[in-house]
Amino acid sequence: MHDDGNNAGVRPDEGTVVAAQLGARMHYAVARILAGAGRLERFYTDICALDGVSDWVGRLPPSVRSRALRRLAGRMPHGVPRDKIVTFPAFGLQHALRRQTMRSIDRETRVALWAGQRFSELVCRDGFGNAAGVFGYNGECLEQLTAARAAGLWTAVEQTVAARDVLDRLRLEEQEAFPDWQPLMKDDHG
Repeated sequence: MHDDGNNAGVRPDEGTVVAAQLGARMHYAVARILAGAGRLERFYTDICALDGVSDWVGRLPPSVRSRALRRLAGRMPHGVPRDKIVTFPAFGLQHALRRQTMRSIDRETRVALWAGQRFSELVCRDGFGNAAGVFGYNGECLEQLTAARAAGLWTAVEQTVAARDVLDRLRLEEQEAFPDWQPLMKDDHG
């Protein structure tokens, strides 16, 4: 958790929390835990099966249900009250389409940066309600943190991965060791 002194008097163990995340990482565990403790103000995510996706995918013939569509239909935030969930399905679909065009590390980075910023802007536009704090994930919550701190809320960020240069090195090592697993993504910078 980051405390920059602007949130004097607000304690992380008091009040409700806004949780925001792209995708279904950890099967929405943070939102579920906060909801179970009666501490969830709102849960923001890009898209989930509650948006009618599961029903829509279920009506498709099995032959056209891609792996990505089946995964999307499985994005069910169990244990999180529906009235606490805010989604941005148009953004979620746009993000998924952009991810389909990733053929280089540079493109992957640009898509991730765009998605993180856009998602964070959408969360800020909807607001934090009566929350005392905001919880987000690295790479997708900078604007939320800035707005939350300006409003005097405490903030916490989950650092889910190593720095980009470490990830790039590890990915290259794995791609070279196992070239048949997936096509090699080119490095646009050298």
